[in-house]
Amino acid sequence: MIKKGPASDWIRDFEKVSGIALPTRKINKITGAVLREDVLFDRVAAACFDRPALGPALERRLPLWLSWAPGQEQCWALAGYVYYCRGRYRRAGRALARAIQLEPENLDNWLDLGMTLRHLGEPLGLDILLDHSLFIMSYRKLNPGGLNRK
Repeated sequence: MIKKGPASDWIRDFEKVSGIALPTRKINKITGAVLREDVLFDRVAAACFDRPALGPALERRLPLWLSWAPGQEQCWALAGYVYYCRGRYRRAGRALARAIQLEPENLDNWLDLGMTLRHLGEPLGLDILLDHSLFIMSYRKLNPGGLNRK
């Protein structure tokens, strides 16, 4: 049986298990005109590569964390990252899709879902990746000053 805890407990437990300080979540909206804002995926991937036992340990904790924070986009995105790093692309896709449901404007989740679907051989993955790049390029072209423009 999974013991319930406050929604923030998953963060402390993740940091304790992984040794990774959870960065402040930045939502990468189209108006930011950047390709990627989130650094957590890179940190998780590097840590799992450097410490092979970490991936399975994180994966075992995911059901607990998701039960503590079922409505937190960052927790679902993290689940997608862990599953992706473990080569469990179907699970990663489901977790990232849930993160997108919770925060549909976060382009990073769409990018990660596109990469995941490409690993599964799904044509939609390429569409998402191309659309992601086109959104950013179009926004930059239409708004050359980006957010700094007055």
